[in-house]
Amino acid sequence: MYYNQHQFTTIVEINPLQKDQLNEILEKIGASDETMASNPYINFSNMKTLHYCRWFIADNIFDRNGNKVADKLIFSTICDGTIKKH
Repeated sequence: MYYNQHQFTTIVEINPLQKDQLNEILEKIGASDETMASNPYINFSNMKTLHYCRWFIADNIFDRNGNKVADKLIFSTICDGTIKKH
């Protein structure tokens, strides 16, 4: 069956004081069982339109002048159907 898929990506700066806590949360989500239904933060099994998603931290980023820029949390998802339903 063909589904009309859409992609959504968002990038936000990470508060340096919360980066360790964020890493712990992402580790708990990633360490869950194969369906990821058992993590304490997001019940992926209830997301019927979710086709794919990923969070990752981009750190140690430098601009073209060699200046370090703020670490970023990047979230990307692909959903089956409309973004509104997702």
